[in-house]
This record gives sequence, structure tokens and C-alpha cells, in this order.
Amino acid sequence: MGLFDFAGWLLLTVVVVTIIWPLNVPLLALAIKVRRGTQPIGYEPTELWWRCAFGSLGLAVFAALACGLAYGLIVEVDLKQLQGPVQLTLLLVLFAVGIVYLFWMLGLEDMLEAAGIYVLYVFLPGLPLFALGWLVGLGDRVAPLVPWLAPAAR
Repeated sequence: MGLFDFAGWLLLTVVVVTIIWPLNVPLLALAIKVRRGTQPIGYEPTELWWRCAFGSLGLAVFAALACGLAYGLIVEVDLKQLQGPVQLTLLLVLFAVGIVYLFWMLGLEDMLEAAGIYVLYVFLPGLPLFALGWLVGLGDRVAPLVPWLAPAAR
């Protein structure tokens, strides 16, 4: 598996985890709690849930935009030969935008904390999903459905 294949699967995993908006609101709250550890969360309960709801909604919108951009660039503009670099670029932009958005939405003190929360938010459910998909060969069934998100067939 090359870098571009890995970036394609990572982009697909990030999009799948973040696009299921109402279900992943508790995941953002869990990511905040895991990142803070034994320290207090710093929000009142209602404020935490509002911030998590709008934080995960914004991340879902960004993921949908990245998915649309991937489709537009790879399928409509016909950049099939550059599918790997396009997916890697979109993945990096999606991470950067997500970190800045969480920094603003959660009212955090530094970007590193926002990066930690974003990575936990995506990869707490994403790693088991990625591993399960790899073990059962789900990629071969998903790739024809969303060829602009899955890695290019060799």
C-alpha cells in the first residue's frame, strides 16, 4: 500500500466518520473528555452539548464539501490520473480546516489541543472501522460505489 492509497482510505474513513452527523455528537464530547483526561472539561453540560453539536455539524459540512470537491476534481474535471495527490491534498486541507474550526467552536486555548481533539474524534471510531474494513475486505465492495474517494485501482 502506497502513500496515495493510504491517503485515499484515510480520506474515506474521515468522511464516513464525520458525515454521520447526529450520531457523532457524543463522539466529540468523548474526544474532549479523553483529551482533557483527569482535568475538568471546562464547560457546563448544556454548553458542552451545544458546542459538540455545532462542532460535529461543521465538521460534517466540511467533509461533505471535501467529498464534493473530490468528485468534482476526479470525475468531472477528469483528473483520474492525479487521484492520489488530489485525495492527499483534500485530506490535509480537511484536517487543517477541521482543526481551525474546532479551535474556534470549542473556544480552546491552543491549536495543539484542537488537533488532539480532532484526531481523537476521527480515529476513536475510525480505527476500528478501518481495521474491520481491511479484515473483511470491505474496500473491494466500497471502491466501486465511491471511486473518487477510494484509492485508484491499479
